[in-house]
Amino acid sequence: MILVERQLGSRPYWEEFLINFILSPNTQDKLIKEAIDHFNLTLKEFAKEANIPEGTLYKISSVKAFDIRVSTLENIVTTLKKLEIRPHETPAVGIITARYALQEIEPIISIGDRSFMVAEYPAATIEEEIIQGIRAENDGCVALICGPIAANTLNRVVRIPVIGLHFSRDQLQKALVEAIAKISE
Repeated sequence: MILVERQLGSRPYWEEFLINFILSPNTQDKLIKEAIDHFNLTLKEFAKEANIPEGTLYKISSVKAFDIRVSTLENIVTTLKKLEIRPHETPAVGIITARYALQEIEPIISIGDRSFMVAEYPAATIEEEIIQGIRAENDGCVALICGPIAANTLNRVVRIPVIGLHFSRDQLQKALVEAIAKISE
């Protein structure tokens, strides 16, 4: 096995995959095959799940050090994240926001005696938020959190609860101070 065996409390599978993929360019083909096998999928099923042409995925899994696009690698890693959530009985809540904000979120959140996986759905526009919301519902998320404008539309489109993020007075005050400081520079 190429990927390091994971132990409780260690990195998620997708993160180990990404680290090994970047640090071991001559084993990328084996890493892709192993990842697909890990989730008991065929190459065709994984390609569909990752929204990658089957031919592209075949090349990546057949050629050592294949020159892969960043967007393709991003699709693979995002798919691994989603697949990793599915086997658990822990429900997942989808969070749709800018990529930088997702880096601040813990992968599991506990509320009282219940735990929830946090499924990340990066989006840069309202249109992307809506698309990601539909994708999150299809992925099995039990609820969504997103920006307030997209939440209004998603509430009409999906069948799961959608919560729109709202700014607090403190956050708004901090942003105003920061804006005024930049103007003064």
